[in-house]
Amino acid sequence: MTPNQKAALERLIDLGCGNTGQCRKVADFLLAWWNAAECGGFDLTEMWSVDDSIALDMLEVCRLIADCNSYPETLGYKAEFETIIKQWRPEFAWWESLTEAQRAAWQRRSKPFTPAEAYQEWREEERRRERPNEHE
Repeated sequence: MTPNQKAALERLIDLGCGNTGQCRKVADFLLAWWNAAECGGFDLTEMWSVDDSIALDMLEVCRLIADCNSYPETLGYKAEFETIIKQWRPEFAWWESLTEAQRAAWQRRSKPFTPAEAYQEWREEERRRERPNEHE
């Protein structure tokens, strides 16, 4: 990793932990590298709606990805990406936090689901437990 690539990646990680519209786009970009199948892909036209400096950093990170043939955790950024996942993809972070037995219990349910759907169902169950008399 070149110094320019490292600096661009770290600037994007800092932005990906923020909470603006541009931060969401940066998080989507980074999470597509982390795990596009689970976290979603990245529409390259989203680069049109971020500041030029951010778009240039994204291009620099694309070069890094092509050069290193590695995922971010192998480059020492696992904790940073987990922080971004918790903020922008809570359902994925929740699913990953379950034990094998808990995942198996969810998978035994009769209807097919995605981790996002399971997370929503779990959140609804938690709300009902917090307010048991509300639905009577």
